[in-house]
Order: sequence, then structure tokens, then C-alpha cells
Amino acid sequence: MKIVVVSHQLPPNYRSGAELYAWQQCRWLQNQGHEVRAVAVEDIEARLPHLEARPEVYQGVPVTRLHFDRLNYPNPLEVSHNNPEVEAWFKTYLDEFEPELLLVNACYLLGVGILTAARQAGIPVVLTLHDFWFLCQRLTLMRPDGTLCDGQVTPADCALCLAKDRRRYLLADKLSGGLAGRALVAGATAGWQPFQQLLGGPRKLETLANRRRVLLEALGQVERIIAPSQYLKQVFVENNFPADKIHYCRYGLDTARLVSLEQERSRRDRLSGAGEGHRPLRVGYLGQVLPHKGVDVLVEAFGLVKSRSADQAGISLTVHGEMGRNPAYDAKLHRLAAGDSRIKFAGAYNAAQLPEILLPLDLVVVPSIWLENSPIVIMEAQSAGIPVIATDLGGMAEMVRHGENGLLFARKDARDLAKQLQRLLDEPGLLARLRAGTVPVKSLDQEFAELVPLYSQVVAEAALKRAGQLR
Repeated sequence: MKIVVVSHQLPPNYRSGAELYAWQQCRWLQNQGHEVRAVAVEDIEARLPHLEARPEVYQGVPVTRLHFDRLNYPNPLEVSHNNPEVEAWFKTYLDEFEPELLLVNACYLLGVGILTAARQAGIPVVLTLHDFWFLCQRLTLMRPDGTLCDGQVTPADCALCLAKDRRRYLLADKLSGGLAGRALVAGATAGWQPFQQLLGGPRKLETLANRRRVLLEALGQVERIIAPSQYLKQVFVENNFPADKIHYCRYGLDTARLVSLEQERSRRDRLSGAGEGHRPLRVGYLGQVLPHKGVDVLVEAFGLVKSRSADQAGISLTVHGEMGRNPAYDAKLHRLAAGDSRIKFAGAYNAAQLPEILLPLDLVVVPSIWLENSPIVIMEAQSAGIPVIATDLGGMAEMVRHGENGLLFARKDARDLAKQLQRLLDEPGLLARLRAGTVPVKSLDQEFAELVPLYSQVVAEAALKRAGQLR
């Protein structure tokens, strides 16, 4: 098949979960003999008069990276979901390549015009939901004050959420116990112009209202939608999206380099004579070092964990992830960790280093405070035989079964996380039991063995539809 894979961004400069998944999709399909091309946004602040599409070949895959300046457009808020320049370029791109299938991993930064262009060209679309972008401008369904949203909100609610990026709105709402925000939303919804102006004006409210309608309409016209977690599917269904349009399929993973780590870890412990209880409990965090990932909750929890008795080893934490993207947050982490020699910030890492990072670990903690869908780091740890402690929230709670293959703790609750860590120090055999309950996740081959027939089906259906139109 001729296939175009679309993502909001791609490696090498962007390496979060959805970007890495899209790239794995490209490589796997190409290795199976399909003709694959990829499209992604590279820069939305390019200081260019018009969109530039820059083709290249990256690791054997033809990739076109888009560069444009979002401030060139009269309504930058609208262009994040409806970019006519991207839509026009993409229509020409599809006409020239004539793919049989479009695999979309995000319309974020691109806009839903790519779906319109595909529909007009008669090209079927399979779209994977990696987050909540179709419901939430922020993607996360989490407000700046850290509270969660169910997506069932008015345009004024969304405008207030965006306004809280400015400290005065956030502070006013906090000091009034939420009364200020509720009053603004009620007044703006009632059409009172002073309230609407405080939330960005009627145009902003209209844009947000249109956004939800346009995005859900576009999503509803896609041939197949994939949800990697039951929780993600549930949220869209609760927001009036038809359940039968969404196919649940958990991510697969390149497990070959990870499944042997458990045996290697046991071999090293035998050779060193340092079994469980006679060396530090080695805890790791892997991922983005940003507020929504809850690294501060983990570091704070570590300060509450008591050492074992004098004849036993203690506990150590290594944070693997790039720092510097949020200096204020970095400073907070260093303050929380000050004087605690058990905590180490190891900095950025790349995919090739993953086995050597996971090998010495006994435990991985995923303390995210947002509604994670299906974190790849949980899959990586489980495939390496490492139990996970995760927030009891969203897709994380599907992947970690409390007391069986890991432990769960309450969202943003450092004391509860400390309690779970302390259990692993104080309860003999608990780590071994959790490790025994940890099994590798499905492989990429297994995932695509499930998805490729679906791809073939939608391509066949599209061909029949075109033939019917020709008669």
C-alpha cells in the first residue's frame, strides 16, 4: 500500500510518546514493504511570510516537515485547528502522491483541514487518538490550577481556562474560591460584553465554540478511530461521540531489546551477591521533566520515605529526563531534593540508552498529574520485568494493577506515594511478588497484526465506494 503517516511532530527534534509512536509506525510499515511517506510540523514560529514544506529522507523514510508562522494569520487561536494554508498544501501533496491510506496521529498544529483534503480526494483515514486535543485546546483536559476537566464545558469555560495562563486570573480565582471564575463564565455565557471582554472578547468565544463543533464533525467523518486505552475511549463517548466509531487497541512496543533485561538483572545480582534487602531499592523516573508529569510529587515523596534499619540498605532515585525547558520547575525540583543524597538528576537520554538505564532499576515511578492515555514508559518497564508505581488515574490505572504488577497512589498525593515506596522497603517479598506479576506488553508485530487487517479493510471499502461513484 501507499501510505502517508501524519503527526504533529516527529523525531529527531521531537521525541515524546505520540511522535515516537508515529515514527515506529512509519518504520514498521516500511519494513513490511509498504511505500510510506510522513508529514509533520517542524516549526510554527518560523518567521516566514508563507508556509514552507521541506522534504528530506530521515532514516530511510521520506519526510516533509512544515514550517510556518502562526502569527501571520488573522486569528492565531483558530489556525491551531483550522489552517487553510496547510489544508491547501496537503491537498496538492495528496494529488501528487496518490496514497491509498492516510494514518493520522494528530491534527494538533496541522488543523483538521488535512482530514477534509483526504475526504475530498477519496482517501480513507485511520486516526489514532493519543490525547484529548479534539475536546481540549490544551490537549490534557487539565486546567492551569491543576484541576481536571471532563470536557463537558461551555466556550466560556474554555476561555477562562486559557485566561488562567495569566497570573491575575489564576490568583483571583484562587483567592475567591472559584467564585470569580464562575461569575465570569456565567456573565459571558449570558452575553454580557464586559465579562466577554475579560475572557478575550466575543470573537474568542465564538472561535472556541466553533472549534468543538468543527473538530467533532471532522472526527466523525473519519473511517476508523483507534483508542489505545479504554479510558480515552470512555471520555469521548461521554462527550457524545459514538462508541462504535472507536476501536480499542493498546500500543505495541519493540520488546526484543527489553525482555532479556530481567534475566541480566538477576544474573548481575547473583554475581554481586547483592539481593533484595541488601542493596538500595533502585527507583527510576524516565520522561519529560515538566509540571504535568508530576516529578515534584515524586521528589517530595522521597523526602518522606524513611531508611531501613541499620543492617539494611536504603533507597535511591534517578530522574532521567531533559531539564531546562521550564527553569522555574527545575529550580523547584532542586529545592525539594536539596540535601538528599539519594536523589540524582541524570539529564536527557535517547532511545538507544534505554536498556542500560532500565537494567539497574528495581522500580519505575510514573507520577503524572494529567490524564495519561497509555504511557510508553509503563510498557517499557513492564517489558523489562520492572514493576511500576503510577498515579491512580486515566490509562495508567488500566496498565498497573494495584498489588499485582505494581502499585497505585492518589493523584498529586506525595504522602500516598511515599507510603507505597515505604511498603517496598518494609514488606519482605513484595517487590518479588510484583515483579512476578509483570509480563511483557504486546509487541509491535502483535499490534499491527491487529491493525493491518483494519487498514486493508478501509482501503478496500474506499475502492468499492470509488467504483460505485464511477458507475
